[in-house]
Amino acid sequence: STHTGVISSANIKMNQSISRPLGLTLDKAQSGNTEGYIGDIITHELGHFLGLSHSETVGATMVYSVFKGQYSIHDDDKAGVKSLYNISSNGALKGTVINEGKSGQFGIHVQVISVANNSVVQGQVTDENGEFYFDNLPLDDSYYILISPLRNTDTLPEFYKNVNSNQCNLKSFVPSFYMKCGAGGKSRPQVFELNSEEDFIDVGSVTIRCDENLESQYLVNKFSQIEATQLIADYRKSGEVYNGIFFEDNVENNTPDLFEMDLTYLDPTSMVLNTSVLSAGIGTPIDFIVQIKRSDELNWSTYKTSRDSLDKLNTDFTFQVQLSPIASDNIFQIKVYPVELSSSDTFEIFSSKDLVNDNLIYTITTQVGYNSQGEFVPVKNLSSYPYSDNYFCPEGQSTFVSKGFTPLNKSPFDAGQLGQNSAVGCGTIDTSGGGNRASRVGLSFSLGFLIIVFFNLFAFRRQNSLS
Repeated sequence: STHTGVISSANIKMNQSISRPLGLTLDKAQSGNTEGYIGDIITHELGHFLGLSHSETVGATMVYSVFKGQYSIHDDDKAGVKSLYNISSNGALKGTVINEGKSGQFGIHVQVISVANNSVVQGQVTDENGEFYFDNLPLDDSYYILISPLRNTDTLPEFYKNVNSNQCNLKSFVPSFYMKCGAGGKSRPQVFELNSEEDFIDVGSVTIRCDENLESQYLVNKFSQIEATQLIADYRKSGEVYNGIFFEDNVENNTPDLFEMDLTYLDPTSMVLNTSVLSAGIGTPIDFIVQIKRSDELNWSTYKTSRDSLDKLNTDFTFQVQLSPIASDNIFQIKVYPVELSSSDTFEIFSSKDLVNDNLIYTITTQVGYNSQGEFVPVKNLSSYPYSDNYFCPEGQSTFVSKGFTPLNKSPFDAGQLGQNSAVGCGTIDTSGGGNRASRVGLSFSLGFLIIVFFNLFAFRRQNSLS
């Protein structure tokens, strides 16, 4: 309905883009720059049928451009469907994005990252009050937050057409993590733990940033081209999330970051150090080689990224090393080497240059725990408690305010308001020619998508029925 926004029926039409013709393939491993896998395309269009708009979360089915593996339903897609159909469970985080004037900022892309999964689990765009609200976050996990400018408003509903991110001396603010004010918060994203005792947290005011808010000495070492940059962990913590950055000359020269952790205060019996590196999921086009060495070891152990069943590179990865049974040996050094991504890998991961960060930020997360039947169980979930917001350290131009666009005499649900300006991902393939094999494959993926979605919906209803 053009008055209520309710979708009762839909037709899916695939046609060639005049500006960028894309072929059709039945091989999901070939989906990419020149060919689109029909399962990727159909699954995306079914998301629109269910009411979802486009997403700027890397890896989400609702990303507006075809990419390899798009048929696989992302947590962000599932969260969107649950929100549309008023299914709420588990934990929640809310907050308000502000600038120097402490006014709420409309049209800011906010993403929540799971420590346990080492991935973005949901992305949202702030409302006209600058507010965001993430629910359906699994409990017994920790989360941190990334704030970014919107990349491509042309792929979103017209309501967002007036969003302008140029709040830092007429330049866009930078993608950055939510950290505490003051020197102690620099380079360390604030981590929020959700559990059965605290399943809702209002994180307060989150500022946009005109720089990445990194430690001064860390940046001095970067600019001085010292072979390794050091971030030394808090000796009384069993883990933390660090925010690092690489510059182009670091990548060209393979200059690593060096992290040191002193875990000698722990009882090391059967413990492992779990280390995760995250880049692609937050929009950074960079690969890694990671080396780690314990103080009693002569040689470095090397860990590299791997490829999935589609031969798609996964630069976000996790590995574990055993703690020494001798507590005094448990001082670790971790080197993170930047590796340039090939153009083909970059396209397969991001599909659109709009989704790529200009700043090469990444995170490295360390946790101590146990390996139980192949799964890592932390000694305790990470937490930055007591939490502290950015109300007293806001950045960005204080007079800058964006407002949603609504044409005169039109409802936001009128035709043309729900993302008419779509990108290559919508309606890319011409499948005219009757009931061929391609249409049957499309139908199977239609059913697959709906089965997955409604299985999730049923599962949540069944859990909610318990008392």
